[in-house]
Amino acid sequence: MNEIHLLSKDEPERLVTMTGTLHLKILNSDPDCGPVENGGQPIYCWIVKLNPESFEAACRTPVRASFQTPATIQSSWNRDEMELTGEYDEGWLCDHEGEIVTVQGYLWHAHTGHHHTPVLMDTDPWFK
Repeated sequence: MNEIHLLSKDEPERLVTMTGTLHLKILNSDPDCGPVENGGQPIYCWIVKLNPESFEAACRTPVRASFQTPATIQSSWNRDEMELTGEYDEGWLCDHEGEIVTVQGYLWHAHTGHHHTPVLMDTDPWFK
């Protein structure tokens, strides 16, 4: 399971469903401004700690631009975490923090310091 799964330019991105425990993670370090103690701002991100089935699906689901391989995802210290990006309902997220949730969206891969998990999920396809 080390091959990159890349969608061809003619294939639509795939809407997927993932399940896991929802957490609000507060990070102390902004990649641009540094830690809070040095003038940076805390970063708040919603994370789903994926169940084993969803983690396997995240590793093998083809994406539009692959910046990770199944091997790099599996070797990440937070490999089974998936950051939510896009227009997820903030009220719903707050109401379900700490619970097992099922979310739908489009997977994409981390490729900058602003991405906090190897695989992320957005409400919209990366390329519309």
